[in-house]
Amino acid sequence: MTTISNKSIKCLSLVTALLLPAAFFFSITTDLPHVTLIVLSGLFLSMLTRRPVVFSDRSVIYFIVLALVLTVLFDLVFPLKNNRLGYLSVFFYPNILVPLTMYIAVAMSFFKSGPHVYGTAAVAAVTALAFGGDVYSKQLQNTRLPVPAEWMTRFMPLFIGTIIIVGFFIIIAFRTNANIIIPQKLRKYRIRRGMLLLIILAVVPLSTVGAYSLYKRYEAGIRKLEHLLMRSRMHRFRLRNKSFFGDGVDLNQTISPDVLHDQKQIVIRAISNTAPGYLRGQVYDKYQLGTWMVNKNSILKAMRPKTHSGMLAFTTFSLPGSKGQPPLNNPIEIMVSSNLRTKVLLAPGNVKCIDIIAESLKLNMDGVFSPRDWTKEGGYTLYRNNTATESAWQQPSGCNNPMYVRLPSTLISRLDEVIASIPGMNRNDLTDRQVFDILLKFFSNNFKYKIRQHPRNGSDPVVQFLTETREGHCELFASALALLLRRSGIPSRYITGFICSEPHPSGSYFVARLGNAHAWVEAYDRYNEQWVLLEATPPSGLNIGKGSWSSFESGRDLFFKFFQKLLSDLRKGYYARAILAFFTAVYRIMLFILWHPVRGGIFLIAMFFLLRWLWKRRKKRQIDLVFKDRLPKTTAELSRTYLKIVRKLAKREDFLIKESTTAKEILVQLQTASLPQNKAAYIRLILENYQALRFREKAPSVEQIKTFKLILHKR
Repeated sequence: MTTISNKSIKCLSLVTALLLPAAFFFSITTDLPHVTLIVLSGLFLSMLTRRPVVFSDRSVIYFIVLALVLTVLFDLVFPLKNNRLGYLSVFFYPNILVPLTMYIAVAMSFFKSGPHVYGTAAVAAVTALAFGGDVYSKQLQNTRLPVPAEWMTRFMPLFIGTIIIVGFFIIIAFRTNANIIIPQKLRKYRIRRGMLLLIILAVVPLSTVGAYSLYKRYEAGIRKLEHLLMRSRMHRFRLRNKSFFGDGVDLNQTISPDVLHDQKQIVIRAISNTAPGYLRGQVYDKYQLGTWMVNKNSILKAMRPKTHSGMLAFTTFSLPGSKGQPPLNNPIEIMVSSNLRTKVLLAPGNVKCIDIIAESLKLNMDGVFSPRDWTKEGGYTLYRNNTATESAWQQPSGCNNPMYVRLPSTLISRLDEVIASIPGMNRNDLTDRQVFDILLKFFSNNFKYKIRQHPRNGSDPVVQFLTETREGHCELFASALALLLRRSGIPSRYITGFICSEPHPSGSYFVARLGNAHAWVEAYDRYNEQWVLLEATPPSGLNIGKGSWSSFESGRDLFFKFFQKLLSDLRKGYYARAILAFFTAVYRIMLFILWHPVRGGIFLIAMFFLLRWLWKRRKKRQIDLVFKDRLPKTTAELSRTYLKIVRKLAKREDFLIKESTTAKEILVQLQTASLPQNKAAYIRLILENYQALRFREKAPSVEQIKTFKLILHKR
């Protein structure tokens, strides 16, 4: 076999034949051409490297870290688009797993050729085929890797062909490896092994075609099973994540115990000069039997997109009908936690345009923003004309929609009784603003905030809240206000979202916790022709302002925000800003630690002991390098022990010695040293024992080394 310093050209050629077809197939199905380019570049560089890399823990760690960096970095720049892969992608992350195994297989080719190189390459190739073959739709179009459209429409021949090629080279690779491992006396069975190889080569394509035929025959049943398993998986996923802003809000249901338990969990981080305040999520117009429902007849309008040149991956969406350059004032950069599931964007009522990584962005007349194919890790940035924390969506103007004043007929008489009991509401000359003030004062003086259960007892929960209990949470306050406004002839709508007003102790961003989920009302002032945000919930139920942060919580959240912001900038294409943000975050974290007397002191003490340990470890490694491969193991251990003795003696004023001083020279100095007789005798005993063990024909035994160390430590 032709080799170059223990690197086999044949081995590298087989690894190339294994990895490249699988990598190219995966690049076609996922539209990720960088996987093939990196694999090809790495193999070419391995071919040019004449000497193998030394196989050690350090070299392996370096290669794995490099593979991770390449995988994550390119996934940030070129993410896998949604809906390209099917069932397996629900349980795993093929955009991470396949490139990582590929890059590790390429890294293994830099080491000495052997079975591990073949095995890693085979695992990587099979992994790429397994995930790349799970294509969700055959009507995919590639934009990054321009290949003929027929390749995707005729996907199965391409898939089977790649399997046959990879399977052939796997057999060749393991046969080559067998020639290395099988003893010489078994080489006489070469003909039988050759026949077995031919049989396997014939069975692989036939079995692949047969498996595909069975799949096509029972495809409908297999797809049903996949959908069933995927629904089961998504159900478990929903149990672990908090879902908000659905199509309905049922006031008869109790608040989830998980939500009550995790109220302090941070779900939104917002970078802004001022507090974002009320962030609207979903708007509900129809009320019936204790349930608010979304107006599904509301027409969705596409926002006006503006793409950016260069490496920027986001799109700026402006409101429909807006002309010219969108106003990029008072930005709010929103980063949503992975624990918060939402299909709509959280935004203030005065938003004008949005930067987001999404295929499209639509909104309805109530100001609900619905993105399509949104890259959640990239977050989004909102721009507004002013920094008001309580802003209402100002559409539709004129407010001729009957949905905003519609009431169930069963509630009209009960609402009339409540309105008749409110002082000041019996006047006919009240303006809408006066009605707002009277109703808000009514709730403030007569109702209490309390998270309480509302079992289904046949009565409407809002009527029960207004006439009996007079205590409840924000959903009941907002619902009662909206219904009373409608009965007074004033258009209103029920809003759910978050209040984001709590600053982080660093002052660099604001947060919203799960307990900041809220409901409020937007009412239309008919005289001034504008929508107004109304808050009926008492201050005790708003949970607004500065929260309690421990030093650990503050530092941990600052750390999470740093990585979330870094990922967001990388997703958007702000690479220079991401690098700058990295160093800025490191500076702020160090300032946060060192500026505090307790944290700073603990950190400096820990760093001192860490550096001391690293220094000792470095000195020990230097000693190990001196004696490595030069002396027997026990002799080397004896020499290391002697160096420790010399260093201890060098610290004494009685001895002027160096590490190169021999034991004989130290014994001479003992004759003139002013030491107590017992200490001089102790040192002389140690050195004489060392000389007896060190300068002998045979290396000392392990037991002799242990005895010497016992003498050394005995006083």
